[in-house]
Amino acid sequence: MKGYLSVKEVARKWKVSGRWVNQYIQEGRVPGAERFGRSWAIPEGVEKPERQRPGAKKRIQADG
Repeated sequence: MKGYLSVKEVARKWKVSGRWVNQYIQEGRVPGAERFGRSWAIPEGVEKPERQRPGAKKRIQADG
């Protein structure tokens, strides 16, 4: 499809494994990704999401 890339192509572009691309898609972090049967179509211009560390918590500053 014109204007879309496969998981494999995006993985090569972002220099990560296809598994990471699938993980980002499952978490909803790849805007515009569409499922076609068993494959994903990912818009060409989409940027790689930031990788989140497992267990990382955002700090809340206390006023005091």
